[in-house]
Amino acid sequence: MKNTKLTERVNVQFRAEAFNFLNHVNLGSPNVSFSAGADGKNRSGSFSLITSARDARIGQLGLKIIF
Repeated sequence: MKNTKLTERVNVQFRAEAFNFLNHVNLGSPNVSFSAGADGKNRSGSFSLITSARDARIGQLGLKIIF
């Protein structure tokens, strides 16, 4: 964040924000559809499978005029 005074009553504020800057993987929730067979064991081929992830790096800039 950078504050700059333009006049006595007017300020400008510049902001830069970064989320997930190191680009770590944020996996979604695993599939929890359990299908029991006759022997009580799981028959679902997609049980505990993770098929989604959150966004990678996100950056945003902002400019604010305060008067």
